[in-house]
Amino acid sequence: MTKSPSASPRPARGGAVRLIDGVIEAAALLGVACLGIGIVATVADVLGRQVLGFQVTGTVDLTQLAVVTCAFLSLPFGFRRGAHVAVELLDDRLPPAALRALDLLAGLAGLVVMFVIAWRGWGELELALDYGSISQDLGLPLWIHRGLVVAGGALGVLACLMNMAEALGLWSRPAPAPAGASVSVNEG
Repeated sequence: MTKSPSASPRPARGGAVRLIDGVIEAAALLGVACLGIGIVATVADVLGRQVLGFQVTGTVDLTQLAVVTCAFLSLPFGFRRGAHVAVELLDDRLPPAALRALDLLAGLAGLVVMFVIAWRGWGELELALDYGSISQDLGLPLWIHRGLVVAGGALGVLACLMNMAEALGLWSRPAPAPAGASVSVNEG
C-alpha cells in the first residue's frame, strides 16, 4: 500500500530475502504453468466431445489440481508484489506513519488467513496420507493437492512476514515497476 520514502535509509534486502522472493516467484510461475495445462486439458476434452466424439479421461482431476496449484502458489506472489485488490483512496491523504500502520494491519490479516490455510491444510494432508486418498478418474494421490495448499499457505505466511518487516523499515522494499514493465521479484 505505501510507497512513501522514509526519513533515513533502510538496510538493503539480504540474500535470504532475495532467495525467498525467488522461491515465491518460482511457485507462482509453476501455478500459472499448471493452470495452462488445465486449460489445455479442458479445451481438448470439449473439442474431443464435440468434434471427434470422445472424452479425455481425467480432465476433472487435472483441472482441479491445476486450479489448486495456481490459486495457492500464486497468492504469496500477489502479496509480495502488492497485486491484491487495494483501495488507494487514502494513500495521498494519510501521513506515512498511518500508511505504515495500515500496511502492518493488512500484513497481519494476511498472515492470520495464510496461517490458518496452512494449518488446516496440514490436517487435510495428514488425512490424505493416512487414508491413501486418490482422485476419482486418474487415481492421483490427493496428498499432492493438500500439499500444494500447505506450501502456498506457508509461502503466504513468509510473504506477509516479509511485507510487515518492510513496513517496519527492517529492510528496503523493491522499487516499484514502471507501468506496463515486466519485472522479476529477484531484483534489488
